[in-house]
Amino acid sequence: MGKCTYCGRAVETPFAAKAEGDSDILSCCSSECLEKAQRFYRFTKKGMAGFIVGMLLSIILIMAGALNEAYTGSLRLLEILMPAGFMLLGATILFFPFATPQTFELMGIKKTVLVTRGIG
Repeated sequence: MGKCTYCGRAVETPFAAKAEGDSDILSCCSSECLEKAQRFYRFTKKGMAGFIVGMLLSIILIMAGALNEAYTGSLRLLEILMPAGFMLLGATILFFPFATPQTFELMGIKKTVLVTRGIG
């Protein structure tokens, strides 16, 4: 007996299918959960570029603020760049709630997205 890929409930007779273009097997408790899991996998593939760009830009902003303060001693730019970097980081996580595969296995897609967005 396994767990539903989407909602995390126990599954006795799973609706199994492959994720589009992926080797992952989706084992879901219903056809509705299977459709939602496939939709999330499609969203993950489309949104990965935006996620990476958002993460990189937020890291660049945070590091630029820290380096500027270290070299100039001025807090003025630090007070702008670091909060902007953290706000971009939170927005990126909010719009692209991607987590590790282990987290998705542990809690299911639905709960993982809620937790990730809450952290964002």
